Parts: sequence; structure tokens; C-alpha cells
Amino acid sequence: MMMVWIVYFWTGVLSGYTGEAPYIGGPGAGEPYACITESEASRILGQTAERTESTVTEREGGVERFACIFTATTDDPKTRKRGNLYYMLEVYTDSTAAHKTYAEIVASNVHMPGQHTLTNLGREAWEHTDRENFYLVLVRERNMLLRIKINKLTSLTSQKDLKEVVREIAQRMKQR
Repeated sequence: MMMVWIVYFWTGVLSGYTGEAPYIGGPGAGEPYACITESEASRILGQTAERTESTVTEREGGVERFACIFTATTDDPKTRKRGNLYYMLEVYTDSTAAHKTYAEIVASNVHMPGQHTLTNLGREAWEHTDRENFYLVLVRERNMLLRIKINKLTSLTSQKDLKEVVREIAQRMKQR
């Protein structure tokens, strides 16, 4: 049975919300997983961002998905675009299942330009971008798969900070 919990941070349930990501209970022995913080999302987008959505979904086969969406609070004056950052961490029952999903995503985009394998970010890592509209980083470490995607790249978007934040998350994934 699929169970879906949607957590809205602007409700009275978390009235003490401080702007930092709360821990979301993970699978197994109560391992905590969290979305990135608003400050990390703001670093990547290059301007103040706020969390607009956060979900936890348990799918068939025991795969859990933690997802957050952050949106810049204003348009970039140069491009007149407002950036969005999508964060998703999937926790699989084992590393083979996580690798299979990773490989399927990479294979389904094999004929698209703007793809590169990344090193030193996790067991497996890959990026895909058109350098104008979107930038996606995918990292697999152990039984976890991380996706961070920016839609509506702006002149303020920091690919350097994106990779630094992803590197920090990948390190946390190794330790869990």
C-alpha cells in the first residue's frame, strides 16, 4: 500500500519553523534525512529562495522519496526569470536497485547533448544541462539516489555552489 505524507511548512503544525530544513524520519533504524536548507538553495540559485513544497512518499518495494522544491523570491533582473530548485532523495532497499534507477535515467538521456559523468561526488554521478534553462545533477551513493535540478537558470545561478552542496550531501550519504 502506498502511503503519502505531504508536509506544508507554512501550516500551524510547524509554527516554530526557523527556515532550516527539519529532519524527516528515514527508513530502517530511524536514520534522519533532510532536504537541503533554504540557505543552501539560496546559494545555488544566487538569491533568496523559499521552500514552496516538501513531500515524503513511500512507494512499492519499500523505496522512500524525500522531495523539496525551492523558488527564488524575485525575478532575476537580467534574465527576467525566477529560478526553481528541485531536490529529491530516494532511499532504496539495496544499492543494486538504486544503481538500476541511476543507469536507467542516464541511458534514457544518452542521445541528448550536455551530459557528463562527474567524479568525486559519490559512487556514481552525472550532470545534464542545456546551459540555458536547466541543470540536473544525479548522484548515487550506496542505496540512495540524489537528484537536484534547477529549472530556469538565471544569471545569478551558481553551478559552483550547486556542486559544492551536492558534494556535501554525497558525503552525508556515505556516512548514513
